[in-house]
Amino acid sequence: MLYVYGGWNSESQFTNTIRYNLDTNEWYDPDIYNDLPRWNHCGIMVEAIPSWKYFIFGGETGEFPEGGPRNFGNFTNSACFLDIETLRWSTIFLEDSSVDGKPLTPSPREYAAISYD
Repeated sequence: MLYVYGGWNSESQFTNTIRYNLDTNEWYDPDIYNDLPRWNHCGIMVEAIPSWKYFIFGGETGEFPEGGPRNFGNFTNSACFLDIETLRWSTIFLEDSSVDGKPLTPSPREYAAISYD
């Protein structure tokens, strides 16, 4: 399966997740919505126990009326994940702490990369 989340076009922004089945060559829209529309974010699928998780970090968010002109949004450092078994989004609350006055929380960003170790 291939999962696609978020994005925007010239008329609207998206909070839904769609799935493409590589075996059957079919798209499916399972009506999975996240509360925060975002684009230019990074994501990664992680084999977790008991089920796979699709993690999303950063990107750009903003409000613009459907059908209206798209404005630049705001960078975000929010994170969330989709549990592939339950098909439910959960927010990840990052710790707001520091070491030697330097914040441990990543700064808001877009067009970032993500990896899992």
